[in-house]
Amino acid sequence: MPFNPANASPGVYVFEQSSGVHTITGVATSITAFVGLTETGPDNVATQILSFTDYQNTFGSLVSYSQVSYAVNQFFLNGGNEAYVIRLIGQNTQGATITLKQGITPILQIDSLNKGKVDRVTEVFVIDEQQQNPTSITLIVVDSPPSNQSGPPLDPASVVTEVFTGLTMLNIENQINGPSKLIHVTKLLPAGGTTLPDAVGPAHGTWTGGALTSPVTTPSGKTLRIILDNGTPYTITPTFTPTGNGKTLQASDIATGIQTAVTALQPANPSFKNFTCTAASNGAQVLSSGSSGLISSRTVQTATVDTLAHELKLSRST
Repeated sequence: MPFNPANASPGVYVFEQSSGVHTITGVATSITAFVGLTETGPDNVATQILSFTDYQNTFGSLVSYSQVSYAVNQFFLNGGNEAYVIRLIGQNTQGATITLKQGITPILQIDSLNKGKVDRVTEVFVIDEQQQNPTSITLIVVDSPPSNQSGPPLDPASVVTEVFTGLTMLNIENQINGPSKLIHVTKLLPAGGTTLPDAVGPAHGTWTGGALTSPVTTPSGKTLRIILDNGTPYTITPTFTPTGNGKTLQASDIATGIQTAVTALQPANPSFKNFTCTAASNGAQVLSSGSSGLISSRTVQTATVDTLAHELKLSRST
């Protein structure tokens, strides 16, 4: 031990010296990790869940090939409070991919992070932030159950929405990749390119589709996805009643069917109550929100089929 002049005289002296052993900090022992196949969800990353509803919202339902789904369900039924799930997928499992364009020029590749068999739909809305010469866009990413053509509108609690504003081609990858739990974007432009993709959704509350030729052959029973004022996405199933000569379906009948279905969603909400859909002289459908916010009548879809929007020429991207 080191010499201390204060202890130079004979005697017994006791010195305490640290052993270098650190106290082990206590941690919770009730947190469980589950690793294996799930129906959907992010892969190869630990995701915290606090209930089986959390599990269902992220990883899907109980399915026969997923022991994890049943194990997590039993964990929470037996009093579990917190768990982490790591989804494993096959080496060649791919996610859904779409390409956003300006005209025919590819601008952005969007890949869904929910790979493999999914029971949910990932959709991307593109909205101009300025009416003329836009310099930036807003992306609204929506993850939801698939359309139920005969069922009620989507339960808002089952929908996960991400909104990214002020996006330009100079910053879009940094703003979305990482923060987004639903998609990954890749620029397809040459280095330094700043071209923005076409809007899938209008500015200033109105969206006009392409020209339609009467009589229109679109039958009832098909679905259309709609968002008013950047709110919850709804799936509507308009009913079209022919009123033309010989009871043939006209563009105005299409407009009436869409307007009736949308206003019925939230009759007390001005955006829905005052929503209008009219037919232009060329048959194009003109959709207008009941308020001054943004409206989108159609989505770019990665994992669903919605032919009505294409038939009515309400979609500008595929």
